[in-house]
Amino acid sequence: NEYELFILIFIIMISGSIVSDEFNKGTIKLLVIRPYSRLKILLAKFLTCLCMFILFIVFIFISQLLVGGIIQGFGSLNVPAVIYNYNTHNIETMSIIKYLIINICAKLPMFLLLITLAFTISTLFTNSALAIALPLLGYMVSSIINQLIAHALLKDIKAPLYFVTPNWDLTSYLFGGLPSFEPINLGFSILVCLSYFLIMIFISCFVFKKRNIKNV
Repeated sequence: NEYELFILIFIIMISGSIVSDEFNKGTIKLLVIRPYSRLKILLAKFLTCLCMFILFIVFIFISQLLVGGIIQGFGSLNVPAVIYNYNTHNIETMSIIKYLIINICAKLPMFLLLITLAFTISTLFTNSALAIALPLLGYMVSSIINQLIAHALLKDIKAPLYFVTPNWDLTSYLFGGLPSFEPINLGFSILVCLSYFLIMIFISCFVFKKRNIKNV
């Protein structure tokens, strides 16, 4: 959690410029003359963003283990994480590494959607600054958006629950926890996140395939 914003800035800068920079520098012409379809080129760039994200997570994970081990001793890794399981109503323990991996997986929808949003804006508008600024702004105001949604629910307005911010953080579901907004559940949140992801990928592919590159 302490490195969340740092991770987002790093990966959004890559995702928000990986396509738009090709157009701004005119190097996109060198790509499309290759014997590969535009769809393969675009998906290769998106996979590059995902690989960079995974590598950066692993780098931070290993760095924390090494620095923490040097400062506090590597024996501290044997200290278990203590959690309360709401399903069994018992206090349970697990290894620190397992606990961290579970939390990272629960945060993946948020990271993946923001990466995809930056990538989509970069493809649509070929503007790196816009593609970087909008996802970061969305992340920073997500708590405010959720407060507005909570206010709407008090007035029995259900439509805002289909927005992405109440659904992209799955940590509230861990160990039998309750969702931030009671009407939703884990399956609903996953379905909403998947829908937004597929829509953005479809838009990116459609626009990239139809874009006129001759005048770039």
